[in-house]
Amino acid sequence: MRGWEIGRLGGIPLAVPPLFALWTVFLWWSLTWNFPRSHVGFPDVTYRYMAVGATFLVVGSILIHEVLAVAAARLLGARLPDRVVIGPCGGWQFTDDGSTDPAAIRAEIVSAFCGPAIYMGLAMICLGLSFGLQPQIPNFLPTRAVLDMLAIVNSSLAVLNLLPGAPLDAGRVLSAILRRSTGDPERASGAARFGGTLIGLWLVGIGVAGLASFNALWSLWGVILGVAVLEGAQAPQRADAPRDA
Repeated sequence: MRGWEIGRLGGIPLAVPPLFALWTVFLWWSLTWNFPRSHVGFPDVTYRYMAVGATFLVVGSILIHEVLAVAAARLLGARLPDRVVIGPCGGWQFTDDGSTDPAAIRAEIVSAFCGPAIYMGLAMICLGLSFGLQPQIPNFLPTRAVLDMLAIVNSSLAVLNLLPGAPLDAGRVLSAILRRSTGDPERASGAARFGGTLIGLWLVGIGVAGLASFNALWSLWGVILGVAVLEGAQAPQRADAPRDA
């Protein structure tokens, strides 16, 4: 997946795709539209602050997830990614590891499952803060609305990354298992990419069906996420593949 490098994550290139700014603006716009409908009674300026704050916190959650995921990979002795790309489905780790060593594959599988676990942990932290601070802080309802939304986003990213297809976390698990059972890294990688393609098409189909049936704004996210997964599934996996636009 092509993108612009914006920094380093423990020496690992951290990049964003060309459409990342567009996704972020659409996230802000959809939150600006949704908050007044889901939480009635706040001043207009409060909704604007909620949308801006929630947008930054969603991106921040993805970055925190990637920092913790790389730290978990180091702790487990798994192969570190050659690059990390931040997208609307979270951060994706790309590597050209073709090892069939059982110990390396076990470490890779456990490391990959840490991704959804971290997202779910962030969701639980948001829910804990939402319920725990409500009785302690006056006028906490707008902040609670933002925390509840963050919990929904992080738990959704956890579930999404459990789907078995590249470049999602479970796609890395599928590739590692097939690499161990077949001894063929190319075949394993191809199966993971095929799974990612099916998942991407499924998400796009859900989005299009939602738009056609309900004309719902949030159905557009199905299309956006599906297209992002399709792009990630077809991205070059090798370290020497083109990385930057």
